[in-house]
Amino acid sequence: MKQLHSFDELRQIKDTKVYALGTFDGIHRGHQRVIRKAVEEATSVNGVSIIIT
Repeated sequence: MKQLHSFDELRQIKDTKVYALGTFDGIHRGHQRVIRKAVEEATSVNGVSIIIT
C-alpha cells in the first residue's frame, strides 16, 4: 500500500484505476465492504484500487 499526498501523484499511476471515495472515518463492516469491492474490481481488470478519503 502506498500513501499519496496529491492528485499529481495519482495522475502518475498509469494502471487502470478503481476508486472507492468516501469519508472512511473508521473501518466498520460497511466501509470494509466498499473497500473489498474496489479491490475485487481492480483485480478483475488487472488494475489498482485507490481509496480516497
